[in-house]
Amino acid sequence: MKALIVDDEARVRKAVRLLVDWEAHQIEEILEAGNGNEAIGLIRQEKPALVIMDMMMESGSGLELMTWVDEFAGSTKFIVVSGHNDFDFVRQTVRHGGIDYILKPIDPDMINSAVSKAVSAWRAEEAERSHRQHQNLRLNEIKPIFGEKLLSALIDDKVNAEASLRRLIHDGIIPPDIKISRLLLVQTDSGNNPLLRRFGGDSELLYYAIVNICNEFLQQQGTGIAFRYWGGPPEIAILLWEPHESVTSLISRMNQGIFLTLQFRMHFGISTPGAFPAHLPAGRAEAAEALLRRNLLRHEDYCHFAGEEALPGAGTSMGAGSVAGGETNVGVMTGGKPGLGAVTGGVTGSGMDEVTSRKSGAGAATGGLTGSGTGEVTGRKSGAGAGPGWVTGNGAGAVTGREPGTIPGGKPRDKRETAVPLSFADVQEDWRMAVISGTPEALTAAAQHWTQELSRRGVVTPQMLNDWRADALLLRSRLVREALGSQAANVLAELEQGDQQNPSPQPSGYSFSLFAWRDWSLAFMQQLSRALTDRQQKERNPMTEIVKYIEQNYPSDLSLQEMAGKFQVSREYVSRRFKQEYGINFSDYIVSVRIEKAKLLMQNPGLKLAQISEMVGFHDVKYFSKVFKKHTGHSPKDYRDQAEH
Repeated sequence: MKALIVDDEARVRKAVRLLVDWEAHQIEEILEAGNGNEAIGLIRQEKPALVIMDMMMESGSGLELMTWVDEFAGSTKFIVVSGHNDFDFVRQTVRHGGIDYILKPIDPDMINSAVSKAVSAWRAEEAERSHRQHQNLRLNEIKPIFGEKLLSALIDDKVNAEASLRRLIHDGIIPPDIKISRLLLVQTDSGNNPLLRRFGGDSELLYYAIVNICNEFLQQQGTGIAFRYWGGPPEIAILLWEPHESVTSLISRMNQGIFLTLQFRMHFGISTPGAFPAHLPAGRAEAAEALLRRNLLRHEDYCHFAGEEALPGAGTSMGAGSVAGGETNVGVMTGGKPGLGAVTGGVTGSGMDEVTSRKSGAGAATGGLTGSGTGEVTGRKSGAGAGPGWVTGNGAGAVTGREPGTIPGGKPRDKRETAVPLSFADVQEDWRMAVISGTPEALTAAAQHWTQELSRRGVVTPQMLNDWRADALLLRSRLVREALGSQAANVLAELEQGDQQNPSPQPSGYSFSLFAWRDWSLAFMQQLSRALTDRQQKERNPMTEIVKYIEQNYPSDLSLQEMAGKFQVSREYVSRRFKQEYGINFSDYIVSVRIEKAKLLMQNPGLKLAQISEMVGFHDVKYFSKVFKKHTGHSPKDYRDQAEH
């Protein structure tokens, strides 16, 4: 077991080392980091079971570190040791799952007690994870590919959908009386190398494990089925019907099961309810769109409903009672004419009844509402249009549409929530000037500025990142073509090869880090700036022009003095640079060019050696033959004979 001590004061790190009885807690390796950013790198590499951290550090605070640990290294336990008796710090520690908050000076008994508690919790969870992983991977050892393809056909194969439905019902895979359903998509990330390595690099086995975990929860109540969708890129879909609990509650339980097994939580795109199976194709598109529009800065939101706005104040409630974006417990309410106060939302009850609201602005609901409350429904104001409602799970059965400019709970959005999302055009000029300047300061500032702006605006979606990446490539292409003209194609090809060495982070990955995108953008701009600078310097280099002149005039009598005069440099400069750049002197370089040209001409059997000799600048064919043999090891005649055979 490993432990990591994080504090920007070396004396404090030394004190923790001395005060904790590491051997008694069976901790074999103790690591140290001087700030939060360094700690993140060590946690990724070493995966310590325990982190003991300070709260106030210059580079990467304890709050930022515990937030990162909670999101990306949830199995790691942490203890805060701080000199600040601040209630908000204590609250944040508890919120992010910290074991204890210890004030300096450090009491030996207190810190050893906290370490003991953390180690015990980690060992218990590790045993549970191991057990669940072993249990889940044993389930369904034979992949139900046939059933998955039948389910996929309901979504993307109109011709065979009816036959597939009959077979699914006949085989007992789905019940015969489904009227209304939702389709959910589980976010998958083929670039998640740490997770894939646990499955030997086999992504199919990973998807199989996730499907099994989800089905363990779905099949307990017979409310749905998870399956690998075969109609496109790798996806895991969930067909949900007759839920006995809110979708968010169900997803929360499934995600907890996934986390205990894989140490990752998944994001779920959730369609609106619709007629089964007719709504499934549209439902898949809705769920995929919801994942593309999810706000990546809201790390704790894993449920993404179709039609949700990707704004800081428009997230979903994770409880079983309060649900966003048309979340239903068991009912479906369908709005009437657009713009007439129609409300879509779930209603607490026991059936899958359809409720229709048609009156302008009144939001009145009629239909089979079942439950213990009043069934009161309040629509949006007239002209607001149809939209998702909010369901309160307190038994009152109330459904309230959101007013413009408000977030759930009736609170007005603040300025940050209504800010316009950042577009690439907002920073394009910064990037262009940084690339042209080529200075490390300008490049770093440009990369830092756009990630800070993304964070400040409060909205980053996978769709935005896809657009950003495409716009960055367009900017690169334009800058290269403007600067290099006819040489642009070669440079762009080299840069595209470099992209494989420095790929961008996955916009739709399991995890999101502004730091990773900042580092990618910096490397992207540095690579582009170097390519432009190197090529432009090469173009301005007199040696480039001299070599080009030789290539074009090699049949002529060329001398060192002539080259020096023509290009306004000294003879010594030309001689020295040829030796430095090509490893041979000026005259030998000319000879090598002439010999290479002669080799090409020898492929033409109609040319005599005397003609070839004259064409490449040798006026004596015997001298040409002597020089040719010296450079190639063969006489011109032997070389031509070998080439012909």
